[in-house]
Amino acid sequence: MSKLIQKLQSQVILRSLVLIAGGVVLIVFPSATQNTIAYTISIIMVVIGVINLITYFHKREDTGSGYKEYNSPVNLILGIAFILLAGIIAKFFISFVPVVLGVLILISGLLKLDQAIDMKKTGKHGETFVLVMAIISILVGLFAIFNPFAMGNVLLRIAGVGLVYSGLSDLFASGFAGKKVEIAIDH
Repeated sequence: MSKLIQKLQSQVILRSLVLIAGGVVLIVFPSATQNTIAYTISIIMVVIGVINLITYFHKREDTGSGYKEYNSPVNLILGIAFILLAGIIAKFFISFVPVVLGVLILISGLLKLDQAIDMKKTGKHGETFVLVMAIISILVGLFAIFNPFAMGNVLLRIAGVGLVYSGLSDLFASGFAGKKVEIAIDH
């Protein structure tokens, strides 16, 4: 039983260290991480494009009449398009998430602004606080929409903090749980 517990603890420790390391990379190198994602997407798109081109130029046998025919020109068009647009589409995917997030934050800010105006008209207290929150939300939303790559860095850093927290909490929990199990086995 003790060996099983030690094995499980070592797996938790290894997983925790990987989470912490990944989180630190996201916190310290968010731009490099974004570029790595973009290059990975680009490479995948180029490979798909090359496969389409090979498919287009590869002759195949028709089992019915025995003559050779070329594949669809759609494969040629897709192959060239994937290769030429690989970098642009990869950057688009990376910038898409922060832009959508920015739009949602902007809408939330505008709704808060409306709420602050309504609070002022009806004489309810707290309209200044809601107005400040609305202005901050609107500014953050606009920042995310017009500067998605910087917002992407912020999101990656937040994800990195989450990974580090998860890894540290797993380490703490496994140490605490391991001690409780050892005490139970000893008694």
